[in-house]
Amino acid sequence: MKAVRAIATQLGFDYCGRSRQFMHGSVWRSELFTKGRNGYIKHLIRGQVEDLPIAVADYQYTTGSGKNKRTVRQTVAVVELQQTSLPQFSLKPETVFHKIGGLFGYQDIDFETHPDFSKHYCLKGNDEAAIRDCFFSDVLSFFENHRQFWVESTGAALIIYKRGRSHKPQDWQKLINSACRVYRQF
Repeated sequence: MKAVRAIATQLGFDYCGRSRQFMHGSVWRSELFTKGRNGYIKHLIRGQVEDLPIAVADYQYTTGSGKNKRTVRQTVAVVELQQTSLPQFSLKPETVFHKIGGLFGYQDIDFETHPDFSKHYCLKGNDEAAIRDCFFSDVLSFFENHRQFWVESTGAALIIYKRGRSHKPQDWQKLINSACRVYRQF
């Protein structure tokens, strides 16, 4: 907690502890925040970078039970979209399960012009036409070269993280910088 408070002070952010009020309400309906059970945030900080409202927190949730019980912990950055409107989507590294699921109709929006993007990422959302419009060539190229990101859009916020990875507080500045870079792509 002391390290997170120090980072918040260094960045000019507010330390909010375990408050759930750090994000637009739609974030709680995102794919990430509806996984598992007993989800909660801690070590929340929020502030602005280049007039972008940004929040960073550690988030954890539990899946399975008994011997299969697993707690997932990760650090999440959320950028509130004030002047940009994006469709709802989920972008994550593609796994063998996504490829197998594709045989059974699992949605994955692919781009013929960027086969490397399509090979390494699973992109899904309800409004495929709107998603294709915002994933233009420069955005696709960016993600081809930065494969570590998991990104969700709720329409009102972008959620950026690396699944199952908690960052040390001294690395939160890097996550904030990455979140700003992802936001600027759109």
